[in-house]
Amino acid sequence: MLPHPRFILLWVILLGGLIPLITMGNGNHNNAHSSTELTVLAAASMTEAVSKLASIYEKKHPDIRILPTYASSGALQKQIEAGAPGDLFLSAGEKEMSQLVQAHLIHQQLHKPLLSNQLVLIVPATNTKVDQFADLKHPTVKQIIIGQPTTVPAGRYAKQTLDTLHLTTSIHGKLIYAGDVRQVFASVQTGNADAGLVYRSDTRKKKNIRIVDTAPAESHEPIRYPIGVLSHTKHPKEAQAFYNWLQGETALGVFHQAGFQIRGASISP
Repeated sequence: MLPHPRFILLWVILLGGLIPLITMGNGNHNNAHSSTELTVLAAASMTEAVSKLASIYEKKHPDIRILPTYASSGALQKQIEAGAPGDLFLSAGEKEMSQLVQAHLIHQQLHKPLLSNQLVLIVPATNTKVDQFADLKHPTVKQIIIGQPTTVPAGRYAKQTLDTLHLTTSIHGKLIYAGDVRQVFASVQTGNADAGLVYRSDTRKKKNIRIVDTAPAESHEPIRYPIGVLSHTKHPKEAQAFYNWLQGETALGVFHQAGFQIRGASISP
């Protein structure tokens, strides 16, 4: 038995009213959960600080998601030059930032030095033979690890320091290279290397290592951490807001706690 025509008409009317409601409901749901994603390309030595800052910023700005990518500053520079998507660059070296600015890949008005650091010589906690840079020539020191000078700013500073202290020739056969400064630290911490040069901030609250010497400031180029907004960011307004926030009291406090020097201030012991 076929349904009465009036019942068919009633169902058509009801369905016609429900479809727009369903569509509107889905639209509201999507808008409620939409967010802007900012890709932050940060030097490996900034991993802990930037991860903490991302969490703080997201809590204050629920509509923003911070997606950090960590690597050596040189590797990140190459990614940017190759057209990799991104919104901000936090570099451990001025050279990398300067080259990107000159190539117009960093916004000309939105980049500046933010932090600084110190370079220190570390050894495994059980190593009692090394107490200063000169001890790297000791026969018991077999492997000295630094970052790759061509891509890792810490490696570049390390090479400059060894050159200035006239150690490069005598320890040349002992040198091994890492892809970023975190790898340098890990190799010394695990005893896979007898000594290494890292940033002081990398040693913050870390175990199984000893800081035995600090590179003289005049032995290497100034260690500065510039930040900048990428020219090809798809979210210029949000990127600039985060860029500005990183220069504020909350963010600088986190960087300071992580062991970085803030605009010339000293690192707390």
